[in-house]
Amino acid sequence: MELGLYELGSILGSIGNYLEFQDIQFTSIKTDSRLVEKGDLFVCLQGSKMDGHSFAKDAVKKGARAIVAMKMLRDLQGQIPIIMVRDTEQALLTIAKHLRFKFKGKVIGVTGSCGKTSTKELIYSILSIHHNTGKNFKNWNNHIGIPLSIFKFTGKEDFWVLELGINYKNEMDKLGEVVAPDIACIPNIGPVHLEGLGSVKGVAKEKAKLLDFVRPGGFAVINRDYPELVEEVEKRNIKIVYVGDGTSYNITYNGLDKDMFGKFTLNLDGTKIDVVSPLNLSLFNENILIASTIAYKLGIDIEDIKKGISQVKLPEHRNKWLKINDFLILDDCYNANPIAMEKLFLGLSKVNVKKPLIAILGDMLELGDASVYEHQNLGKLIGKSNVDILFYKGDFFEYVKNGLLSVSQNIPIYEIKNIEDVLNKFKALNIYKGTIVAKASRGIKLEDIIRDLIQKIKNQG
Repeated sequence: MELGLYELGSILGSIGNYLEFQDIQFTSIKTDSRLVEKGDLFVCLQGSKMDGHSFAKDAVKKGARAIVAMKMLRDLQGQIPIIMVRDTEQALLTIAKHLRFKFKGKVIGVTGSCGKTSTKELIYSILSIHHNTGKNFKNWNNHIGIPLSIFKFTGKEDFWVLELGINYKNEMDKLGEVVAPDIACIPNIGPVHLEGLGSVKGVAKEKAKLLDFVRPGGFAVINRDYPELVEEVEKRNIKIVYVGDGTSYNITYNGLDKDMFGKFTLNLDGTKIDVVSPLNLSLFNENILIASTIAYKLGIDIEDIKKGISQVKLPEHRNKWLKINDFLILDDCYNANPIAMEKLFLGLSKVNVKKPLIAILGDMLELGDASVYEHQNLGKLIGKSNVDILFYKGDFFEYVKNGLLSVSQNIPIYEIKNIEDVLNKFKALNIYKGTIVAKASRGIKLEDIIRDLIQKIKNQG
């Protein structure tokens, strides 16, 4: 979006040598000096490992037109406008909030415990068929990523679709104030980020705060299948559209078609729609239903809803199905939490997959005091599933194993640390075909193992 230097200084209420340069306009805003291009504004963020002030000179060499800083940059005085602020992170949020309220289109805010990106991408896929629509860049959904995503927009869009991710109490207050959605949606809540949010009730409380920032005349779309969420939502004086079982907005999963697309039947307030989607398991019911309901309430044509669902694309390592030789591989390594694991294996139990079904899993992080309990539960979940072999990477291996063995003695479990462990066990077990499902929290780096495994399978032809 267009932003001038004088406007910027006024927004931030800052001091600095910028008044004489008030005609300067910025093409974009960057916080990584490596990405700076000519005409950018560079904001010096200070983290625990790196300090952006140390890279201000590099940003200037690459063409930055001004610097936002909270430390003196004496070497650059007189060379470039420097806008001084108390807190550069807060400055990012302030600028983003200013640009959001300049925007004349509608903003849709998406939060929840899992499937935020899938829901965002579905909404975007539907709306962008006939409308100029913006969305978060990749997984930029926190107090840094959302402002940077907003800075990439032109401001001429009809819609912005923004997902909001939180890890700690009161984070939603910052993000909600910036996003200020016209429409908010929450597909689900569950035991995620418990280190910072404490409990499922705490998760519901923080997620529901997004509704406090919905603009007048707006509404929220909420999944009624989560009691803790409904309890929090109903404390708000806002128009709510409920979806889920027993409501007039619901969905039925009908299995897979011949091309491995999922088949779904939507009921949107009495209007029945049959749709297919590359998001092909029942775990996507909530995401498809929420996105379709929002589009329906916005008056989007039914055929566009069907088309958007059928051509949605997800980022790398999210529900990516690959058919390589005699293997069908589901790469879902981007992240993991208890609710996502449960939905994944429940979804797999409803379809016929090529046997054996091999699960390659890893730790679910940021669960705090619930970590042991949730990993034991994961083992029990696998023990009751249609998984044939389990490979596991992470510190909670023993707890997963104990949970598995408490309900089943028939599913072997093997601890892995690297690709060699997987390959050696595949060879020992004579595994040359089947379905491989991979999922773990990003910190486990399971995607590295899966990438190498995929390459090995390709090479074997």
